[in-house]
Amino acid sequence: MWLQALLLGLLAMEASAQAPPGFISIDCGLETNDSYRNQYNNLVYDTDASYIDTGVNQDVSPDTNLTGLHRYYSTLRSFPDGTRNCYTLGPVRKGGRYLVRAEFEYGNYDGRNAPPTFDVYLGVNLWQTVPPEDFSRLEIIAIAPSESIQVCLVAIGMGTPFISSLELRPLRDTMYTMANKTHSLVLYEDREDHGRNGSMRYPNDMFDRVWFGSSKRIGTPVSTDNDVLVEEGDLAMAPPLVFETAVKTNSTSQFLNFTVKGISGEKMLVFLYFAEIENIKGKQRREFSVYRNGNLISGPHNPKFLVGQTVIIPESGPGGTSNYTIQATANSTLPPIINGREVYKLVELKSLPTDEGDVNAVMKIKGSYGVKRNWIGDPCVPQNVSWEGLNCSYNDHQNPRITALNLSRSGISGIISPSIANLTALESLDLSGNNLTGEIPTDLAELLQLKVLNLENNQLSGVVPKILHEKSQNQTLQLRIDGNTNLCREGSCEARRKNKIIVPITVGIAASSVLVFLIAILISWRIRRRKKISLQETFCMKADIQSNKQQGSLNLESSQFTFAEIVIITENFQHQIGEGGFGKVYRGRLRNGIEVAVKLLSKASFQGEKEFQAEAQILTRVHHRNLVSFLGYCNEPDSFALVYEFMAHGNLAMHLSDKLNNDLSWSRRLRIAIEVAQGLEYLHIFCKPPIVHRDVKTANILLNLNLEAKLADFGMSKFFRDENSVYISTAIVGTPGYLDPEYCQTSKLTEKSDVYSFGIVLLELITGKPPITRGLEKSSTISWVQSNIQRGDITEIVDKRLGGKYDTNSIWKALEVALLCTMPNSTQRPSMSAVVTQLKDCLPYMTPQYTSSDFHDCEQSRVDVVPFISDIDTNPSAR
Repeated sequence: MWLQALLLGLLAMEASAQAPPGFISIDCGLETNDSYRNQYNNLVYDTDASYIDTGVNQDVSPDTNLTGLHRYYSTLRSFPDGTRNCYTLGPVRKGGRYLVRAEFEYGNYDGRNAPPTFDVYLGVNLWQTVPPEDFSRLEIIAIAPSESIQVCLVAIGMGTPFISSLELRPLRDTMYTMANKTHSLVLYEDREDHGRNGSMRYPNDMFDRVWFGSSKRIGTPVSTDNDVLVEEGDLAMAPPLVFETAVKTNSTSQFLNFTVKGISGEKMLVFLYFAEIENIKGKQRREFSVYRNGNLISGPHNPKFLVGQTVIIPESGPGGTSNYTIQATANSTLPPIINGREVYKLVELKSLPTDEGDVNAVMKIKGSYGVKRNWIGDPCVPQNVSWEGLNCSYNDHQNPRITALNLSRSGISGIISPSIANLTALESLDLSGNNLTGEIPTDLAELLQLKVLNLENNQLSGVVPKILHEKSQNQTLQLRIDGNTNLCREGSCEARRKNKIIVPITVGIAASSVLVFLIAILISWRIRRRKKISLQETFCMKADIQSNKQQGSLNLESSQFTFAEIVIITENFQHQIGEGGFGKVYRGRLRNGIEVAVKLLSKASFQGEKEFQAEAQILTRVHHRNLVSFLGYCNEPDSFALVYEFMAHGNLAMHLSDKLNNDLSWSRRLRIAIEVAQGLEYLHIFCKPPIVHRDVKTANILLNLNLEAKLADFGMSKFFRDENSVYISTAIVGTPGYLDPEYCQTSKLTEKSDVYSFGIVLLELITGKPPITRGLEKSSTISWVQSNIQRGDITEIVDKRLGGKYDTNSIWKALEVALLCTMPNSTQRPSMSAVVTQLKDCLPYMTPQYTSSDFHDCEQSRVDVVPFISDIDTNPSAR
């Protein structure tokens, strides 16, 4: 026995020379850049300096005589400042299951002889309250919500929080599955390894759980020198050494008893470990059952020889103290036995973290401005320690949202952070009294809920964006900009420029009033001339219009409608067929009987006239059978409208939703995908300069009477000087679920962002699922497809509404194209030309029963294009 223990010890020391992957071992309060190897588990413990930037290093009192125990008991980190202080542990695997252990050895470090009481949170949920004792150890098993795990100490007015050590250990996905996204497991009492003296942990337990010998002898110890098998996939995978010792009674008439002193209302889980470690002879039989408070709850059990068995006793009704009895059955000739046990409290995770988009945005704001506040942990949760300068909204079934940001008089400088525009629930923004420079970004108009914008007393310059000025004028936004000497409202900058020109001239020629008058006329004429040219540039230069005439395209000048004509066309706006950020869309009819759709700009629109003009400019210059046709516009004071061809079957999103009886066969869906791809190929390749659409989604794919697909809505599109150019966006625009993740992270826009969005559309056509499924938890279709595709069963992925009427090879090929388009790295995605070619390769797979005249003109549609040349740099802002 002793030789085996010696060999195991030597092997363990050799195996633990390097910590297993994912282990994090922290000595809290250890000096920066210091580390050492722990003598009890042979693991290296590091300083906590890289995991937290608050708190004070402390040494325990030498009178406590802790030098003979773990070294990390001799130091600690205390947190006299701030209500909440957090450690960030990582990187970890999002969705992985982890054991986190924290130890608190008071050691009278402050000379008060008064251990404090404080709360410890794992993420946004209360883990446990540290009692006012000299020593406490907390353990929890939980799912990592992201790529890091936060452990937060929260003061509750009963002393200064502190911590001695912090450890994180990855577990297998098959272990402790009761710990999931809705619940965690908190260790309720010390683990017991029955029949053993002393304690045991890593490397004897590969997951570094700490096991203690029985504190109270409940039976006679027994042990074995043989190895006990613990099967892979076991729910707890207790270490073999736990099963190699046990306790038993001396006769079948005696019971093994133990008590779990639970708390009323708490749900408990008891893990019992059994293995037969004695040689059973002849007709001997060991069989027993488990009773709780006199009631049979588990059994009978007949443990296998040298094979570990885990028995889980679920929580009992209202909870409270429970007396457990292990009793031999009438068929048993041998007394009962138990090898070990664990007791956990099942804790419901009731608190939801702050919206992930808001967290990402405010963390970027914190980094760009170097905010020195209590911005630690989750911004909004728990409510009593939310970040200073933030207000949040709370809903029982939704993640909290940031509704107010106040950084007034915070000493921040630089431009207004573009990340502020990503706080989409923001109602109040106060950046007054700082040293901010540059212009007010138009992106702030994206904040539809914004009611107060205070930018007073900064160094901002330029013109207040028109849409913000208009909101201020109609009193939907309280705009405060006083104290910015170089900032002017709409129109006031032009007056300043006039004054700069007129005043010096007036002083120089005061005696010649006639000349002053002529100069004033000249200036006025030039201003009017400049406006006229600007309007022409917005809707195409004269030369371009003439070029379009020669190509047989629409003459824009002859396609300008008056508002009175728009009223007649729409029959006084009787037939509304849609609505978006720009306003409403109406069905109408021209005099020649052609049905049209009229997009009318609302005065309250957050898209704005600039986006309308951008869409008009692009639609007058692009001509492709798979892009919606533009028929004209109306541009009168307070009246702006676009007129384009009517698409009888609405948008693709409607047909893929559950609201309509879907009649799109696979062949028709494939044709739609090819047609949309051809439209994008034209924008990327044939247009000079190229165009990136920026909002490719099923809602922007319209279907005509023959179910032919055409790409629409160019209000967010962007011109590029050449196909290799990259555009740095001040705000990420597009639709969640379709947005290129690389574009979101880097703000660098290329045509490959459209390729990603198209890939999501193609997945929708295949699966019938929206890009994001909303329920209790949001999940993405692309993740769902990736997790199911490994099984090789296409029927689980394909839209059930197709009724199995499709060619499997064709589906697989299309699925490959979709996955290529949605690669995380844009350089790995194909061009739209390659996508068109690959999708057409799906056609030969179609068997006769699935093919039709759907594809008779697919090849021809690709060449039905009219290249255009543009020298106007259009930068439409986001909707």
